[in-house]
Parts: sequence; C-alpha cells; structure tokens
Amino acid sequence: MTKYGRMATPTLVINDKVIVGFRQKQAEIEKEIALIKGEDNG
Repeated sequence: MTKYGRMATPTLVINDKVIVGFRQKQAEIEKEIALIKGEDNG
C-alpha cells in the first residue's frame, strides 16, 4: 500500500513498471517478459 498507493492482487513490478491485476493485463505482462528476454514480438 505504501509503495504503490493501492491494494490489489496481484501487483507485479517488471522493469520498474507496475502492473496491477492479471487477467485483464495478461498481454501487457507477456510483452514486458518478452522485452526482458529480448523477444519483442510487437
């Protein structure tokens, strides 16, 4: 709560990007993971 100003589950931090939620944000999460792996698939 203190760090991001809200309570939600799950709250992911990928490359300093805060992503709140999972189901509706799955494409965004996969994109961030691909960027980490060097597989930018657009």
